[in-house]
Amino acid sequence: MANHVFANSTIKHSDPAELNKLYELLKSVDEKLISYLLDEEYTEDDLNRNLMTDAIGAKWMEVEELEHHNDEIILITTTAWSHPIEMWENLETKGFSIQANYEDEMPNFFGQYSSDSGDDIIDTGDMYEAIDEAVENFESDIKETSDYNNAMYEECVAGALKAVGECSDFNRETIERLVENYLELQDHYVGE
Repeated sequence: MANHVFANSTIKHSDPAELNKLYELLKSVDEKLISYLLDEEYTEDDLNRNLMTDAIGAKWMEVEELEHHNDEIILITTTAWSHPIEMWENLETKGFSIQANYEDEMPNFFGQYSSDSGDDIIDTGDMYEAIDEAVENFESDIKETSDYNNAMYEECVAGALKAVGECSDFNRETIERLVENYLELQDHYVGE
């Protein structure tokens, strides 16, 4: 079974007709959407993993939520193994602007994408290694107090952020949440 990657996208275009057209196409992930994204006509029989990956960036995509407001589309998707970066890039060539965030269910990676700054992807391998190292090296004389857990958490967040390097505010918030979850899951907190 593929890892699911969850993405929230806000899609805009200066031409309301283009936005309406995309909204209608996103109602079904089919040959019409793929043809639109790749600027070539395809039939249902043509659809395969390679075309889906070229058009969307993943072998399949499910639309979980689709909303059309005055000047934007809100799209929530689940894809296999990767975020729908190819779809976002294909839409940008048609004049759309994208703001999105995504997270692999494991999570092996997570990130934020925008038309202005590109893809800010975080691979969690180095991050979890830094958390483990921070836990292993953490020393404190306040072990019997609730401040111990807060101090360990802060130390682990600092280590994770150092391992990851510069990142967006969204990615920082995700790192903070993942550190908290990881420390709880690994039973590193005292008195928990």
